[in-house]
Amino acid sequence: MKDKEDTLEQNGVRPVLKGSGALLKSALTLGACCLVYFLWTNRHRVEPLWRKPEVSKQELWIQDVVDLITDLYTLLEGMAYLPPKSISYPPHINPAINNTLAARIGLSSDAILLLEKLPYVMIDTNWNAYRYKNELLLTTQFADMRDDWTLRKSRDPWHPDTWHPRDEEHFKPNSSKDEEVLGGLKPWEVALSGVDRINSWMSDDQPLRGANMILNLKTRHLFTIGDGAGKPHEYNDGSYENRGSVDPVTRDMLAHGENLTFKRTTRARVSHYASRPATEALSDYIHRFKTLEWVPGFVLGDSQIGYACDTYRQLYREHGWPSNFNKVAFEDARKAWHEKTEAQYKATEPIRELQRVEWQLKSDGQKLDLYNKHLENIVNFVPDPQKPWSKAKTFNPDSGRYIYLTEKQTLNSKEIMIKRIREGEERKVELNKIVEGIDPKLRNLHKEIDAKYRGFHQLAMPDFTKLYNMSISAQQ
Repeated sequence: MKDKEDTLEQNGVRPVLKGSGALLKSALTLGACCLVYFLWTNRHRVEPLWRKPEVSKQELWIQDVVDLITDLYTLLEGMAYLPPKSISYPPHINPAINNTLAARIGLSSDAILLLEKLPYVMIDTNWNAYRYKNELLLTTQFADMRDDWTLRKSRDPWHPDTWHPRDEEHFKPNSSKDEEVLGGLKPWEVALSGVDRINSWMSDDQPLRGANMILNLKTRHLFTIGDGAGKPHEYNDGSYENRGSVDPVTRDMLAHGENLTFKRTTRARVSHYASRPATEALSDYIHRFKTLEWVPGFVLGDSQIGYACDTYRQLYREHGWPSNFNKVAFEDARKAWHEKTEAQYKATEPIRELQRVEWQLKSDGQKLDLYNKHLENIVNFVPDPQKPWSKAKTFNPDSGRYIYLTEKQTLNSKEIMIKRIREGEERKVELNKIVEGIDPKLRNLHKEIDAKYRGFHQLAMPDFTKLYNMSISAQQ
C-alpha cells in the first residue's frame, strides 16, 4: 500500500488532492456566508420557522379564565353534581363554535377565541333544587355556546326567551322594538352562563329568578347579575324588580359613579352594576364550593331549599369530603335520603295545606275589613267643588293598585270574600281532623323543619290594613 502511495506521489497525484481540498474548503466557507446573508435579509420570513410565536397578554389572561372555569367544572364533576364524562373539552369539533354566526351577532375576535377554548357541560346535572334546573352557581345555569340558539340568546341576557332571528342585527327583543336596545351585550362582553328568563320588566309579570355571569374582555371583570340582589324596587315605568349583582362580595352594589336609576334602559346596562376581577371572582367561587360554603345545585340563602342544602352538606362530610371523598357511597346515601324525604313530604302534605288555608283566611279577613272601610269611604266621600267628577279612590288588594270602585262593585267584592272565608273555615275543620291522624313523630319533624326553614312566601304576607291607610292618605 505504501509503495502505491509513493508511486502516486512520484507521478504528482498527491499535490493535486491537496489543492482540491483547499478549493472545497473555500467553497463551503462561501456557501455558509451566502446562507447567513440570505437568512439575515429574509429573517422576517424564516424566523417563525424556529422561534415560538409570541403570545399576547390578553391571550394569556383568556387562558387563565379558561383554566379557572375548567377547574370549576372538574370540581363539580368530582362532587358528583355532574355525571361522568359530561364535560366536553376543547378543541371542539362536532359540534364546534359557529364562528360565522358569532361574528354576525357582534362578538369580537377575542370573545370568539374565548368561546373556542372554554369547556362545556353536555348533560343535565344529577340533581336540582326546587326550580333551579342545571344551576351552575348563584341561580346561573350551564350554557353550551356550541348550540346556535344558546349563542344567540346569550347576546341579550335580560330577554333570552323573546329572541327572534330577525333580532340579530339590532339585538332587540321583539316585544320592545320601539325601545332603546335593552341589555344587548357589547362585542367585548361574553355570557359565561345561561338562564331561561333573567328578569322581566313587564308590570304584569312577577320577577323571575335567574342570573348570568358576564365577562368583560376589556376591563377583565366578571359581572354576576340577576334577580334577588336586594330589596325590590318599584319603578315609575311599572316594573318591579330587585336586579343587581348577586356576587357575594358585591351583592346589591352599583359600579363606581353609578346611582339607582328609574330608567329601564339604564338598569339594563351590565356596567351599571358592581363587578370583580374575573380571576379573583372565579377563584373565590371555586373556594366556596371546596369548603362547602356553597353546595352544588342549591341557592345560597333560599330557605325553601335550606333543609336539603344542609343535608347534602352533611352527607358530603360524612363521606370523606374533601380529602377522601367516596363518590359512590355518597350517591347511594343521597338517593336513599330523597326516597325517605319524599315519603315524609307526601305524608305531611295536609299540614302544609292547613297552613295555606290559615294564611288565606287571615288575608281574606283583612281584605273584608278593607272592603267595609271602602264602603264607608264611598258613602262619606264629598267631591271637590273644583273637580265635581272626582270619585273616592280605593285600593284593590287583589291587583295591588289604586283604583276607583263604585258602591255596587265593592259590595260584590265583599260578597265574594264572605263566601270564600266561609269555605275556608269549612276546609280548615276538615284538615284539622286529618292532621290529628298523622304520626306525632312526623308532625314534630315537620314543625322543626318548618321553624328553621320557613319559606319566604310564608313570611311575606302583605298587611292590607297598612295598605288601606296608604290608600286613604293618598286621597288627602
